Amino acid sequence: MRGLSVTTVAWDGTTLAGDKRAVWGDSIPVEATKVFRVKHKKEVYLIGFSGLTAVGEAFVRHLRKKGLVGHPPGVKGSTIWVITRRGGLILSDDDPRSEHNEEKWAIGSGWHFALGAMYSGKTAEQAVEIASRLDIYTGGGVDAVRF
Repeated sequence: MRGLSVTTVAWDGTTLAGDKRAVWGDSIPVEATKVFRVKHKKEVYLIGFSGLTAVGEAFVRHLRKKGLVGHPPGVKGSTIWVITRRGGLILSDDDPRSEHNEEKWAIGSGWHFALGAMYSGKTAEQAVEIASRLDIYTGGGVDAVRF
């Protein structure tokens, strides 16, 4: 089932973590994976997304097949993070790509809770867990990926 991932994804400079809750309208939440470790040829990327799960999953499939060449044709409407091994954070939102080098980032409906938690010394995983206590659209457990 593909739903709307009203979510929290957090990056603490080492770990990319995301909750597992996805909803569609007022439906019962379903489980979704929103953070991935993807290898294409010799490059490794960490991917996290907020928005439609189908868009994020399509981006991950595209990256696995073709590498980092932007959004797949016709796939837009989500905030997608691509983190390179060199530490560059590329935010892809309707495909103007820009690099950001801040150490801590968070997106999704619980972003402000997660960012506050990380600046208070919590890891990305802990920050998503905290956001899940405060944001009704965040929950269902936490996935995390690292290089």
